Amino acid sequence: MNYSTRESLACWRFLARDILQNARMLSIVTPMVRHESEIESIEVKGEGISGVRKQILVGPNDGWQGYMRVFALEAGGNTPAHRHPWWHVNYVLEGEGTVFIDGVGHVVKAGSVAHIEGGKLHQFVNTGAVPLKFICLVPPEGDHY
Repeated sequence: MNYSTRESLACWRFLARDILQNARMLSIVTPMVRHESEIESIEVKGEGISGVRKQILVGPNDGWQGYMRVFALEAGGNTPAHRHPWWHVNYVLEGEGTVFIDGVGHVVKAGSVAHIEGGKLHQFVNTGAVPLKFICLVPPEGDHY
């Protein structure tokens, strides 16, 4: 990904601010600790989608004002090219691929971070031989149970 250090830091500041705001909300509910293996992995289906699974790690049912999801794209898998009004922040856990934002491809791998503004056409494509797995944070309107 060809982001400058300043752009990367700005993205992390944005992410940290959102996490802190949500942490304040989480502090008023019963503490929750669980492992991702305990959370249902749902196959994502639809036009232009191939080999995608999703887990909602934390959401409004847990007191979080938004959704923290993990997506796993099998080798050769992809999300659809789509756009919506809300932003999202992604952090790649493992694998490698390309995220297309308004037609421009950015190579991503473990440790890459991407902030995608609302209204931008975007798509994730796994270009590697192993699953591409990433965290995706969205506001409340960005998902549902």
